[in-house]
Amino acid sequence: VSDDIISQKSEELRNEISQYNLRDMNPDDLRKLGGYLFESGEISGNAASVFIMVGQDFGNESSIDAISHLEERYARIKEIDRQEQGFSESVKIYGDALHTLYNLESFIKGSREHIGIDENKKNKKDRNNTKKTKKKK
Repeated sequence: VSDDIISQKSEELRNEISQYNLRDMNPDDLRKLGGYLFESGEISGNAASVFIMVGQDFGNESSIDAISHLEERYARIKEIDRQEQGFSESVKIYGDALHTLYNLESFIKGSREHIGIDENKKNKKDRNNTKKTKKKK
């Protein structure tokens, strides 16, 4: 799923995706997101399986950083492949799943900024307005 393509998808899909924070989410939500994207035809069964496995890694924990965890797992698999060979398909599957998470995060952040949910951006804008007001005096 590329960021460009997400913006062209149905409003229902965009709304579903935009409710998640991939850096702070419930493992069960990651599993649900993987299933939803697979059922919608947006990701492969392999990518959905990765989302489900990562979600299962954390069992009943209340919050995980799905991207950081998948980055670590991807790095380990690449290292194993470099040393032992034969893991190239796993490297590709995990790489694709990680790329999907990056694109989802980019879309989610863009959606929040677009509708004014990103508090950091709002605070920065407030600071800029304050600076402009002080310069006028």
